Amino acid sequence: MPVDLRGLGAVAARGDRAGDGDPAAAGSLCPEGRTGDAAASDDRCAGRGRAGPARNAAAARWPGRAGAGVRLIETEADLAEGAAHLAAVCPVWARALPEIGPLPLRRRRDGFEAIASAIVGQQISTAAAASIWDRMTVAGLLTPEAIAAAGEDDLRAAGLSRPKARYLKGIAAAGLDWAALRDLRDDQAIAALVALPGVGLWTAEIYLKFALGRADVLAAGDLALQEAARLMYGLQDRPGPAALREMAEPWRPWRAVAARGLWAYYRLAKGREGIR
Repeated sequence: MPVDLRGLGAVAARGDRAGDGDPAAAGSLCPEGRTGDAAASDDRCAGRGRAGPARNAAAARWPGRAGAGVRLIETEADLAEGAAHLAAVCPVWARALPEIGPLPLRRRRDGFEAIASAIVGQQISTAAAASIWDRMTVAGLLTPEAIAAAGEDDLRAAGLSRPKARYLKGIAAAGLDWAALRDLRDDQAIAALVALPGVGLWTAEIYLKFALGRADVLAAGDLALQEAARLMYGLQDRPGPAALREMAEPWRPWRAVAARGLWAYYRLAKGREGIR
């Protein structure tokens, strides 16, 4: 039965629900941070205001819409505008961005394939996720029709765990109107996505960030973002989701640009990707 997107209520920004396979559902993966860490970082960026609204500089390259006031990341020019904002509101970003270099766009087409990619990436390394995704691609398991027709042995042969195979089967059967998500506010789109099997806040936010191009989505439950924030801000402890959200308040309305910057900083510091 198709999922009805009408009348969706707002989802709390901190996200109380997470899918069983979502990183945000695993307490050991997302330890709560200390507010003192965020406070220490805020001191370095104190007194900086938020940038006012600005239109995206370039024409849309991706199929996607949003309501009035919702910013999209569609081109490198949007990334540059967001990076300029980060440098203006925080000296830590002003110092780090030249070292990081150009930020990756990281856009992908919206729809079933994009959410399937996020499901595959839950709670495993980026290398393992890439290997599984390559096997799914070879096997032609990237559409809801193919997933629905595949047996458990087919999905397991591609490297999917039983829970993830079950999630993808459930999502394929849900009948979600993917195109309709483009017109929803961030909280409404997240509400629609977390209603799907295996989709929690982290997975939904990754979808909004990469598939819908939403500019102010952070994904604070992401371990690589937390570790990059610790390193970049010189914190003793890794900030948990709540502390990272607090740190990110001055980064609005470009928190998705900040996330790209933190993942890039993680790659420089660790020598490996933090997101696929």
